[in-house]
Amino acid sequence: MAKKNKKKKKRGKTSDPEALHARLRSNLGRLLGYGTGVFNDRAVSNLQLRGHAGFRASHLAVVRNMSVDGTRITELARRAGMTKQAMGQLVRELCEQGYLDLATDPIDRRAKRVTYTASGRQLALHAAESVTEVEAEFKQAMGKGGVKQLRKLLGRLVDAFGGG
Repeated sequence: MAKKNKKKKKRGKTSDPEALHARLRSNLGRLLGYGTGVFNDRAVSNLQLRGHAGFRASHLAVVRNMSVDGTRITELARRAGMTKQAMGQLVRELCEQGYLDLATDPIDRRAKRVTYTASGRQLALHAAESVTEVEAEFKQAMGKGGVKQLRKLLGRLVDAFGGG
């Protein structure tokens, strides 16, 4: 019986530093993370310039996931993909800064409901304006069609993996 001569397919020489560097730089997770980091850094910088000096990038998880009429901490955590404890810490920080109120949920007295204060509504408005500005920067860097295509492709990822 003849032996089959199978050649193993090489995925790239990891001993070649240039090839390894190229593979790492083109890693999709790294690219998505970098894009998210740039977006968040610019958004936070814009918010800080608008007077929200204590606002940090981690606080975006709250603002991005809050409903205008308020949201339970458990729902905020689910939407943000983080633990209730981590979301609770972020909510407490924003309460201390005067942006949020935390109260017992009227429907389920065991749950806590987070709502915006007047300062928090101003923060949310500034956050929306900041997002528009950062998107304009991305359009300048990528072209209007590039951002439109990126949004479409990322939307397909969200749909495919059940996010959003």
